[in-house]
Amino acid sequence: MKPSYRVAIVAALLMAAGQAIAANTSFMNDSVLAELRDDDVTMLLETIEEALEQPQGESKQWENKASGAKGAVTRLGGFSKDGRECRKLRVETQARGRSGDSEWDYCRAPYGRWELTPR
Repeated sequence: MKPSYRVAIVAALLMAAGQAIAANTSFMNDSVLAELRDDDVTMLLETIEEALEQPQGESKQWENKASGAKGAVTRLGGFSKDGRECRKLRVETQARGRSGDSEWDYCRAPYGRWELTPR
């Protein structure tokens, strides 16, 4: 899969289906996310789901021995936004000689699923 398609898939998965977020994802082409393979993305998303349910300050690690990609997701804290329960995560990723970290906010949707939320 070409990196630009992979970046689009990562962005779509992170933004959760059905959620309307106007976002320019071209910045991701120059980030470590562009280096992730499909199986790396799956592991990252599973780790994010686990980290959202962890106590504040807890980190969840992931590593794909097949690709060498790895990372950690740490729950930094929680807050409320528009009456919804929200959590802030730090996502650290390493793949193919590149590394990066960022902070993302997730809020629980009315139907119970966590969704990436714009700041």
